[in-house]
Amino acid sequence: MNKYLFLMCLISVNVQASYFLSNCQKFSTLLQKLKGKVMNKELLDVLNEDGSFTGLSKDRAMVHQHGLWHRAIHCYVFNSQQHILMQKRSSQVDHAKDLWSIAVVGHVKAGESSFDACEREISEEMGISPNVLKPEFLFSYRRQAILNPCYIDRQFNDIYVSFSEISTDQCSLKDPSVAEWKWIPIKEFQGFLSDPKYLLAGVYKQAFDTVVYLKPHYFQEIEC
Repeated sequence: MNKYLFLMCLISVNVQASYFLSNCQKFSTLLQKLKGKVMNKELLDVLNEDGSFTGLSKDRAMVHQHGLWHRAIHCYVFNSQQHILMQKRSSQVDHAKDLWSIAVVGHVKAGESSFDACEREISEEMGISPNVLKPEFLFSYRRQAILNPCYIDRQFNDIYVSFSEISTDQCSLKDPSVAEWKWIPIKEFQGFLSDPKYLLAGVYKQAFDTVVYLKPHYFQEIEC
């Protein structure tokens, strides 16, 4: 093989190799984008009406769109001054925008335990270690509500409670779902529950009486 032919073959090989590598890089980038889209979806375990697993997992938006049963956690945080920690939901959330909520709420993701979900939500929403709050499971109840035609909420709410002296300055505002933190007297919170003019997410009206019943020593000095 003469030098000219050898050089042409070498150039051809290099061009094909460059083309192959370029397409591999493009394909790799495409895979990463697709993986990112899948990873960004919040998958929830779909439950039966009795709370047992169906074996299926669906995207959160689809779960609410079709009114499928799933599980969520709510964590009430109280201090020794008989105040309850509240968070104001931001305008970026998909429901109950700009309303006041209890300290920690969130969905149990697919393959996740309820307690692990509670600890994860504490870290994500409050920006603190769950060891600071040491949440305690109290009870679970079933609730369903049609918030709008595209958001049908059928879920089992696992209720946790924590007693902490954490300050609002320790609570993060990095989570885009949270706009503000505030401690309020429990009596004031009870007023929120009984008066619809207050901007409070309605889900807590059903559970708070049971929280009081299960923690009588803490609430005994409060006129409920």
